[in-house]
Amino acid sequence: MLIAEELEISLARVRLAHAPPDASRYGNPRAGGAQITGGSNSVQGAWEPLRTAGAMVRVMLIEAAAQEWRVAAAECRAQDGVVIHASSGRHLSYGQLSQRAAGLPLPKQVALKAPEAFKLIGRPLKRLDAAEKVDGRAPGGSHRQHRGGARRPLLGGEAGARRVEDRLGRRAGGEHIDGRHPQEAGGC
Repeated sequence: MLIAEELEISLARVRLAHAPPDASRYGNPRAGGAQITGGSNSVQGAWEPLRTAGAMVRVMLIEAAAQEWRVAAAECRAQDGVVIHASSGRHLSYGQLSQRAAGLPLPKQVALKAPEAFKLIGRPLKRLDAAEKVDGRAPGGSHRQHRGGARRPLLGGEAGARRVEDRLGRRAGGEHIDGRHPQEAGGC
């Protein structure tokens, strides 16, 4: 969301990719560089770097369009995945500009959007990763693939995990709570 905000694109255009294990590249500065998150500390730690990255790309795309049209970058603006030259009405998509923009030097400084200009940040929006986390499609170190494609957290080692899950997976009255089909859990 932070990158999308600065890049002037809607969340409908964002595709989520989970970071592979690599704390040197994806570590959380609020967690001593470990690749973990919790209590919104990843947003706190990534607030400025991710917004800056989005703003840098936006500036580079605008510059690429300005060069294409031989106009001043200040005459252009980014809006919903395109760069627009207001006075002529010309527009180019980010995809059309991406190769040219990739060849430009990174801007040394960029202006971040003012809070009053936010379209995404601070709005009640659905999480992009919620469905994957709920239905088990999301990758994760504590999840493992099981029969029928179902995924669930494992507690402990492979052999002991089933016994622990079987004990923890039932509430009083035998209600099944760990996400497995009752027959897989030994019947409820």
